[in-house]
Amino acid sequence: MRRLITRGRTLVLSSTARSAYILFAGNLTDSVFAFLFTIITFRLLTTADFGIFSALNNFVFTAVLILDLGLGSALLHFLPYWNSRRQPSRSEAYLSAAVLMRVGIASAVGLMLGFFSFVIAPGFFKTDQNWAIILAGASLVTISGLDILNFALQAYRKFLPSAITANTFSLLRFIFVCAFALLGLPFSVTTATAITLISPVLGIILPVRWLPLPRLYLPAKPLISSLLGFSGWLGVAKITSTVATRLDIQIVLLFLGTAAAGIYSVAARLANFYPVIIASFTAVLATRLSGMTTPGQLLRFSPKVVLFQLILASGMLLAIGLARPFVTLLFGLSAAPSVPLFRGLTLAYLPYLLASFPNAVIIYYFKRPNVAGFMGLIQLATAFFSNLVATPIFQSFGPIISLGLANTLLLLINLFMVAKLWTSASSAPALPD
Repeated sequence: MRRLITRGRTLVLSSTARSAYILFAGNLTDSVFAFLFTIITFRLLTTADFGIFSALNNFVFTAVLILDLGLGSALLHFLPYWNSRRQPSRSEAYLSAAVLMRVGIASAVGLMLGFFSFVIAPGFFKTDQNWAIILAGASLVTISGLDILNFALQAYRKFLPSAITANTFSLLRFIFVCAFALLGLPFSVTTATAITLISPVLGIILPVRWLPLPRLYLPAKPLISSLLGFSGWLGVAKITSTVATRLDIQIVLLFLGTAAAGIYSVAARLANFYPVIIASFTAVLATRLSGMTTPGQLLRFSPKVVLFQLILASGMLLAIGLARPFVTLLFGLSAAPSVPLFRGLTLAYLPYLLASFPNAVIIYYFKRPNVAGFMGLIQLATAFFSNLVATPIFQSFGPIISLGLANTLLLLINLFMVAKLWTSASSAPALPD
């Protein structure tokens, strides 16, 4: 028993655990500020306008994740790889290329959104506030810049600066919306979107102190090919996984209307905490797995990961039990119908949590991002077609059922592929003692 306790203490105090603690604490604070922003916005807007803003906000953050194209995840591979080989100039070259590509792509898409805002606003978001669409397009650039720099901080294992940088965005959004509430200023969907546009600016400035940011220059073609060669399939995985897990609000808005979308958005906003935490955990895994070269290293590392997954799963189950007092306290009794939706979303994200470790092993240990991309395509197809069938039948629970089905399928395929790849590598040298 004493030996088991000693081993547990070692796992809990390991460097991997400490890195995870920093990111988890940062994400917890970030989520608290995000929840507070959502609560105040919910109270300042009508239920219908909150549904519109939630759909637009969901679209913006989904687009940001899609436009990443796997570049952030590629930095988590290349920067630790070249730094471990004492070639910082190569790391800086990859960082420069990733920043230029990420911001350039976001700028192009943002301009297109602004140009076609008069069509997009009424057609996709049921609103006549065209400026909200224009500002949403501009926010793609600022949030993308913040996101890629945050990935770079994590790749350099600067987890505390990463947490601080991410928290400035949510903190400033909270401060701005509080100012509108306290001063009694007019507040609309356009106003909320403008706050989202300007809040990432401080988080973009701060990494200048913490990163070896090179002078930005057009990267050489071989470097672009190398970056895209690894990030290409990661981009497919990122796009498909993002769309699969964020279809819900758009589906509810289009099928069930703005009021239903407003209620569903409360549950979805709370549940968005889960993929944020899981993504942070995966970032820690990526920096560790990328440097592993033997099966023995992976086997010794695995118990730490399983321990954290069990802790996170226990926390999610606890959230189900506390859902009603938590939701009604934060959002008021008008948000009570979202409680069973939040509980359903929590259960739907459990297999997504469990799939995170085998998925990271496939990408960063076995170096098979193409497998992750293929699995993402299956996940997206499952979520999309099941949504079309389930939402008209089960109403607001339809997207939840679809998400749970897609995530469960993802978990099973990940486990199968890890077992297959491990068997294929069984001819490798014997494990060290």
